[in-house]
Amino acid sequence: MTDELIPLSGSHMPVERVQERDRGPLPAPPWWTAAGAKDRRAEEKHTLAVRKEVRAGELAQIRAARMVVESTARMEALARITTEAKFRLEEAHRRSLLLAGDNPVLQAQMGVLDDTLLQAFRAEQIRRGQS
Repeated sequence: MTDELIPLSGSHMPVERVQERDRGPLPAPPWWTAAGAKDRRAEEKHTLAVRKEVRAGELAQIRAARMVVESTARMEALARITTEAKFRLEEAHRRSLLLAGDNPVLQAQMGVLDDTLLQAFRAEQIRRGQS
């Protein structure tokens, strides 16, 4: 059908077709042109840059989440240590009261020992907080 549309030459023979990419009135697709290749390279670079930024954002989120988890774990551990120290001090005080009874000399000695224990617990917590 397209051969019927080709003009005939003087001998009524069809004109030879030129072997070129002919799109008629349509423009050449961008992948055929140098400008299209340049655009594709720019798009590739942009895509890689966007992926790099996305990865950097994901890594930052992962680091932030890890820091939150670690700090939460540290706070929970410190709370357990503090609670345990409070229970031990309370237990030591109760035992001191039981052992000393009504004797004021023993009460004073047990009070000094309880204060020494309290100072040791405080020093340990300060040491743990600094490390």
